Amino acid sequence: MGVLLVFPWLLVGAGLLPLGTQPLNSSSEPADPPQESIVGTWKGTLVVPGGELPIVFHIQAADGGGFTATMDSPAQGATGIPVNEVTFSDGHLKLVSAAVQGEFEGDLSAEGTELVGMWRQGGGELDLTMVKEGSC
Repeated sequence: MGVLLVFPWLLVGAGLLPLGTQPLNSSSEPADPPQESIVGTWKGTLVVPGGELPIVFHIQAADGGGFTATMDSPAQGATGIPVNEVTFSDGHLKLVSAAVQGEFEGDLSAEGTELVGMWRQGGGELDLTMVKEGSC
């Protein structure tokens, strides 16, 4: 005996499902941002006493899933600083670097071009918005 597949558009066409009705297994919730949406170079500027400090994160997809990252502090001549933890779930990104004893946590904008969050280091925290390179 074969399996009967029912397609919602066939039900609409047959008048059995009102136009505009969603199938039961459909979700009206917005989809999570795709994981690859955070891959790339992100640039931001910390406003610190006495000036500004540019920060750059380089996020790559890791073999086998997940992500790897490094960070730069160009004004301090520091590049390729290891990021030990990269987590991204439900549009929320967390980056932790043991080398600088700091972390960034932020949320991806709906457009996928900005990460708005906080930089924490040494007991302090500062607002930090990161902009994806090439999105301007």
